[in-house]
Amino acid sequence: MNKLISALAGFCLAAYASMPAYAFTPLQTPILSTAAVTPNVMIMLDNSGSMDEIIWHEGYSDAVAYGTVDYCNGTNGSGNCNSWAVVNAGSSYRPNNFVRANCPSSSERRFRVGLTQRCMTIYDPVGGNNTRYKGNYIRYVVANAVPNSALVNDYRMRVAREVTKSIVANNRGLRYGLFSFNTASNQAGGSLLRDVKNFSESKRTDGTTEVTIAQAQTNYDQFVSSVNGLTSSTWTPLSEAYYEVTRYFRGMSRFQGSGSGNYTSPIQYRCQRNFGIVVTDGLPTYDRTFPNNDPLRDNPAVAGGNNLPNWDGVNNDGNNLNGDNEGDTLYLDDVAQFGYDVDLRDISTADQAGKSFNDPGFLKQNLFTYTVGFAVNNSMLADAAAKGRGVYYTAGNSAQLNDSLSNAINEISAKAGSGGAGASSSATLTTATYYYKTLYNPEDWRGTIEAYLLNPATGRPVSSTPNWTTDTTITPANNGAQYQTYVPAGTAGSVVNLTYANLSAAQQAALNGSVAAPVTGAGLVDWVKGNNVTGLRARSVLLGDVINSSLERLSPEEKLAASLENDTSYESYLSRKSQSMTSSLLVNANDGLFHVINADTGRHRYGYLPSSLMPSLHIVADPDYATDGTHKFMSDGLITVADGEINSIWSTVAVSGMGAGGKSVFAVKLFDDDNDIQALWEVSPPAVNTPANDWNDLGYTYSKPVVARIQGNRWVAIFGNGYGSYQGKAALYVVDLADGELVQKIVVDENNTGTPAEIAAGNGLSSPQIVVDAQNRITAVYAGDMRGNLWAFDLSSSTGRKLFAAGEGHPITAQPLVVEHPEGGYLALFGTGKLSEASDKLDKTEQAFYAIWDKPLSATTVSISDLLAQRITEEVSIRGEVYLKTSTYEVDWNVHKGWYLPLVYQSELKGERVIYPAQTTLNRVIFVTAKVDAADPCESSGGGRLGELDLFSGSMLSYPVLDTNGDGVVDDNDVQVSGININDGLPGLPVIIDRGDDKPTQTKIILLSTGVAKFIDEKARDVSWTSRRIMWRQLQ
Repeated sequence: MNKLISALAGFCLAAYASMPAYAFTPLQTPILSTAAVTPNVMIMLDNSGSMDEIIWHEGYSDAVAYGTVDYCNGTNGSGNCNSWAVVNAGSSYRPNNFVRANCPSSSERRFRVGLTQRCMTIYDPVGGNNTRYKGNYIRYVVANAVPNSALVNDYRMRVAREVTKSIVANNRGLRYGLFSFNTASNQAGGSLLRDVKNFSESKRTDGTTEVTIAQAQTNYDQFVSSVNGLTSSTWTPLSEAYYEVTRYFRGMSRFQGSGSGNYTSPIQYRCQRNFGIVVTDGLPTYDRTFPNNDPLRDNPAVAGGNNLPNWDGVNNDGNNLNGDNEGDTLYLDDVAQFGYDVDLRDISTADQAGKSFNDPGFLKQNLFTYTVGFAVNNSMLADAAAKGRGVYYTAGNSAQLNDSLSNAINEISAKAGSGGAGASSSATLTTATYYYKTLYNPEDWRGTIEAYLLNPATGRPVSSTPNWTTDTTITPANNGAQYQTYVPAGTAGSVVNLTYANLSAAQQAALNGSVAAPVTGAGLVDWVKGNNVTGLRARSVLLGDVINSSLERLSPEEKLAASLENDTSYESYLSRKSQSMTSSLLVNANDGLFHVINADTGRHRYGYLPSSLMPSLHIVADPDYATDGTHKFMSDGLITVADGEINSIWSTVAVSGMGAGGKSVFAVKLFDDDNDIQALWEVSPPAVNTPANDWNDLGYTYSKPVVARIQGNRWVAIFGNGYGSYQGKAALYVVDLADGELVQKIVVDENNTGTPAEIAAGNGLSSPQIVVDAQNRITAVYAGDMRGNLWAFDLSSSTGRKLFAAGEGHPITAQPLVVEHPEGGYLALFGTGKLSEASDKLDKTEQAFYAIWDKPLSATTVSISDLLAQRITEEVSIRGEVYLKTSTYEVDWNVHKGWYLPLVYQSELKGERVIYPAQTTLNRVIFVTAKVDAADPCESSGGGRLGELDLFSGSMLSYPVLDTNGDGVVDDNDVQVSGININDGLPGLPVIIDRGDDKPTQTKIILLSTGVAKFIDEKARDVSWTSRRIMWRQLQ
């Protein structure tokens, strides 16, 4: 599709395409479907003479022929104009072509329309009278009396330089190189100015550092220096220069490029994606010289041989194939198709993983082409992007060019993965009757929820066939849901039914500007609501893939809050809820919607489209989505369901972030006395870095919110700010549950200090956990950050207290588990590590699981030396499974301030980490770890462990806890162990099924990334002491 990007006041696409000011680059495909290989991006910037053209006023259209205008070209002795000439619409002028003729300002020149004279400012931002002005533009400005104050004092080359530097600075997770046209002394073709290199720290497959932070900074500085050195000084040999780019990626000799010797191909791995971005302001000139001996010159799909430069064999390559004037030859689309069709590394040599570039799994390494027409909109650039399997954008000014390049980088990030065979997310859910699981299919990125009837006696599904599946219940033929979205309006905003007519002008412009005729913005709205629209991706199943979202249940019977003393209103609400609420499932999906689904039938009830996703809808609606390797996270965050009061009326509410899909948080009322579903609010950061804006520190919202009362009985939602924010800070947000109004914001690292690596990566606060009193009022909040710190918050204070520091390289991304400590205070339990960026697959830093005592009246930060160290002592094989044993050291609370278990056995680092919250049952802590085998970054497999330890000491339990002999009962005939290895997929968060009070065994269900559900039986009763969770939902 052609995406025409408009500059939109208050609704800037760049806010969502390249907002990270720090080097957090979220994965855009599932972790096992993503090659841990940074894509190569070659930017080819037009440095032809026309790039000295002044930036046009936003109202000018080059397609319109404007009326006759004269300019003064001579004066008499008094300085008055006595000679006039007609402004030729097709000519190019310089500032000194025009005469001031007594205009008030020295920068003004005199013009006339008919008999009416006007002084117009003629800026010279290039300097030395070298700024160019197209005659038709002069006519437009003078004839329309455009105020001098509205004219732009800037020129294309400077804007292109600054925007390119800004986009690259904000997206340093990719590998970049720079190409431009050869200068006037050698006008044919183009040359490599900077090799493709890493601009951020990079790891090898063994976990060691390949590119240091210092080297990455040097690479970036050199790139910036070369961009700054570009001047407008040559012709426009577009296709010749881009053909030279293909030789660079192939590691061939130079044809027209400066320098000597062969190029060194930047392609490191057989699965690595390669992209070219061509930024130009006009049609080609002097652009018809190609070699006749390229080894890949023959196109097997076209008759004859030596098919360069007319690679596609279509006679649409210009009107004068022997000419050198503008547009005489049009070969860029041919070269773009050539770059996509050929194998850039058709060699038998090995990649950096030791595998052949001719591996059948990755037979061809090719080049995707993106084009940006700067102040030009022509079909050649559109054709080049289409044939290069990329996207074409247009831009007329700095804001539009920023948007266009941002969107190109956004698209490239979405295509960076190699695809794969992932089949399941981590989302599972059980009730007394049903077990639900989610699946996804990367062939078309559909999502599926399946419901299985459970046998309460065994804790297993009654049948392998689901009772229902969304593949048949949520289809175009079964689509009667209600849809809503949010319309921002300054500091306020409003929730509306999702129709095109209800959107703001800025939202409509964003939608229309992202698609090409015959598709419209209204068509995109229809598509996201489940209708098939001509020109957009056809779907037989409407639910998009569910990857990182939690799957939550809206239960009529569940108590999710507590009453105030002497107040029976909540008990009355629970009675109405149990009688009238529809049991439902809640899930975020990468079709862009937050979904509410009937839990008994699988029918779709409701969909909410976060407004921040509108600029990205065209990506997932594109007919080539999935088939060209693209995937983009949209609604991908963790959901919290809670009861609370909205304007003094009891309601059940869902609050969710966006995960890797964006930087917003929203709330939806699911039930109240009216029994209707209604979105409440949505908050997002500003479009540009605005430190004075309260929402400026929102990053990618991976945080799972929590809901409760604060002192004063105000109901609030609390969440961490997430990762990749403008200034890389970590902050806790407290907002009113009813309208999202900011109640409190606590920034824990105001100045973003730390080691060079920490400062470069930035910080961010993860999912909080709260402690509440008997009436559900918050007394404390705990949350970890990306730098391995655990923070304790007292909401009566404006600062956080650093409770524990795990150290650099040990991020805390999982929500902590908080329980009461038997000697007072609280024990916070959590693991360290993350799996949110592609580079995480290669990270083998030793992580650990921790239990930290927040001791009453203690103000010191706990360090690792204050903790009891447990360890994995043995791995034993039983009946084909590998179980682990751990040490049994006893904690001394007079000495220790907690305990920890390093996630390593026999000193072998396997990249094991914790990314899900721990759980507790019966004085035991249960957690899962995750590891990715990325010795070959093109082929990943996942695994992990289930750990089950004593809650307060971290030691192996003194009795058998898992069913090691497979008889379905845990008793003295089983081996005493601390957990089990899982090697056939990444494990998700365990679901624990209690088979009943009279049953001594519980069942855990762990959904693996392969789509297989692993059932593990564990001990349930006969334990003398039971811990208490500090959240009401777990107290019931």
